Amino acid sequence: MEALAAHELLENGNTAHATAAVVASRFPDASALEICFALCTVAANLEAPVINHPKLGVPLPLAIYRTATTIAADVCFLQTSQQSHVLAWQLAEYWSASGDEFFVASAK
Repeated sequence: MEALAAHELLENGNTAHATAAVVASRFPDASALEICFALCTVAANLEAPVINHPKLGVPLPLAIYRTATTIAADVCFLQTSQQSHVLAWQLAEYWSASGDEFFVASAK
């Protein structure tokens, strides 16, 4: 799914919305959050150069977008492994156990 999303975005030049539609049509039985996870994975890989150069900065809307999509990706991972809906406390426990510095540092 991630490979298809990357191909649609980078090779075909599709927008993120169009890419999501293509992915949904090719994987009709997938969870909607799996599509979110695939897009988040591609976005994270594209952002790596920006993250590695903090002087470039990340605009606030992008930071909010990244936070929301990262949360959705974590929920997708947890729901897939637990086969149930994930509650906020389970998400917080997951962040704490995984040592995810982005969310753990924010909670302190």
